[in-house]
Amino acid sequence: MKNKDKIGIIIIVISLILFIINFILGWYEDMLLDNLFIFQLIPEAFIVLLNIVVILVALIIKKTNKSKLSLIAIIIVIGSMFLRLVFPFRNVKTVLELYIYEEERLQIIEKVKNNEIEIDEYGNAELPKNLKKLSSDGEITIYKNDKEGQVICFWIFRGMLSGSHQLIYSSNGERLIKENETGHPIISVKNLKDNWYYVKTDY
Repeated sequence: MKNKDKIGIIIIVISLILFIINFILGWYEDMLLDNLFIFQLIPEAFIVLLNIVVILVALIIKKTNKSKLSLIAIIIVIGSMFLRLVFPFRNVKTVLELYIYEEERLQIIEKVKNNEIEIDEYGNAELPKNLKKLSSDGEITIYKNDKEGQVICFWIFRGMLSGSHQLIYSSNGERLIKENETGHPIISVKNLKDNWYYVKTDY
């Protein structure tokens, strides 16, 4: 194998690793932000800069060694940047997990209805260890649980300055959600399927 091909393969491997990192960060970003506050200190600009550095290195290698493999690496990294900055990870993940975890979430809702889960004074309840995956920070928030119905939030992203995103179960539609404010003004409510809503708030 020629030396330029070896270098080209190395840069492709690096670009593929970067692609995987970008995908993982995009897919698990909300969970990381909710559970590892220090993760917020890693600026988005750093990830973009890392992509740019790899592209520049690949361009230099392509120019000096005339390796076609470097061009492939550049295409992979550009695709990686596009994926990280444009792909709607949060929306896709929410809809996918709505169907994957629906049965387990309904079991939690039934436990809340039967008062089998301990709820604190703010309406928050910690999920069992094996079910923390159902909410980004491992907790649910109960806005209503009485004879009139239930409004229960599984967190998508428990935001701060940038707003919050919630997957809400409402036993009586959008009306019940709006009648039981989530603690902050609701920006939008989108029906995903029967009784399940994607809710954005300003905090």
